[in-house]
Amino acid sequence: GPRAQRQARALLVASNRDPACRAARPALWLPPSLAVLPKLAVAGRLDADSSGLLVLSQCGALCRHVVGAEGACAKEYAVRVRSLAPGRAVDRDEVLQALQRPGFVLPGDDRPLRRPARAAWAGPDELRITLTEGRHRQVRRMCRAVGLEVVALRRTRVGHLRLDGLRPGQWRLFDAAEL
Repeated sequence: GPRAQRQARALLVASNRDPACRAARPALWLPPSLAVLPKLAVAGRLDADSSGLLVLSQCGALCRHVVGAEGACAKEYAVRVRSLAPGRAVDRDEVLQALQRPGFVLPGDDRPLRRPARAAWAGPDELRITLTEGRHRQVRRMCRAVGLEVVALRRTRVGHLRLDGLRPGQWRLFDAAEL
């Protein structure tokens, strides 16, 4: 009912590579069942070259929690990479140390990160990177700084919410306690 709609929060998985998404205003590409909810806002954003989990909400406090400067809500990314120097082996331990270094300074920025990232190798060419602060294209810039090019970037988790089982374009309702 109306009360449930006011309290609704939605989890949406979408690929920004979809030409319809790039050409349309967000309200036009939301699933019809979500488009009827008034004042639905995206908590955070994804780059045009990224895909994965987006949190949509009518609750300003929840949006601030997800994107806030306090870093209360961790975001995890699956990052497929390749070396910027073809033919040169990547020192995997060195990459992890550099990505997790306190005070990491992003290329083109003079301010160090307030909180270090967490990183782990998930495969021969895939990293899992967890951020608690978000700057413009941060994962891509961090990878470039350590000699890696991002081939694919997908957000897999926001807080305790996981992408598990949802395909592009699918969504589900969630409770704020899940964050």
